[in-house]
Order: sequence, then C-alpha cells, then structure tokens
Amino acid sequence: MIKVLRAGFWVAMLALLGMSAASRAAGPAPGELVIDVRTQGEYSGGHYPGAKNIPFDVIGARIEELTEDRSQPIALYCRSGRRASVALQTLNAMGYTNVTNYGGLSDISTP
Repeated sequence: MIKVLRAGFWVAMLALLGMSAASRAAGPAPGELVIDVRTQGEYSGGHYPGAKNIPFDVIGARIEELTEDRSQPIALYCRSGRRASVALQTLNAMGYTNVTNYGGLSDISTP
C-alpha cells in the first residue's frame, strides 16, 4: 500500500511538472527542439547533445530566436525539473502547445 501511494505521488508530481514517466524514459523525439533552461555556466559545464540554451527567466523574451511555431515540439530540462516547469508555464501562457518538461539533465535518455 505504501509503495502504491509513493508511486502515485511521483506520477502526480511528474504530471505537475509537465512530463509523464513514459516521455522521460524515451527522451526527446527526433525533430523536437531541446532547450536547456539552466544558466549559461551550467550549460557550459555539460548539456544534452544538440540542446540550445535559454535560461528559464528569459525564455519568454527569447523563444522566438529558435521558433515562432507555436505547435513546434519543445523539450525542456534543467537540473531538477523545477526551472523547466516554470519555463513550460511561460511558454504555455504564450500559446506554445507542444512543450514537455523532461526534468533534469540526468533524467533524459541520451540518443
């Protein structure tokens, strides 16, 4: 019973962060725009192959540097998923409809 409750808790937390267990396990799909929302310093220390860097606190002002297509699949990640969640909410409020929070860099399956 306790394990079921814990599993349910984590599924709910992942949903709140904008990701499903299946999407986290699979990693970004081909053609998905991958954005690292950590600081430039964190990004320089290592990032997902092909990821672009736009810190979460400026993503609203800079997203159109990468895409103006509001239906473009976008994969976000940071260190833990919290900043990616804030970025996801920002992009959703701007009308971007296909955005996924993949959590932290260590959570993403590499290609």
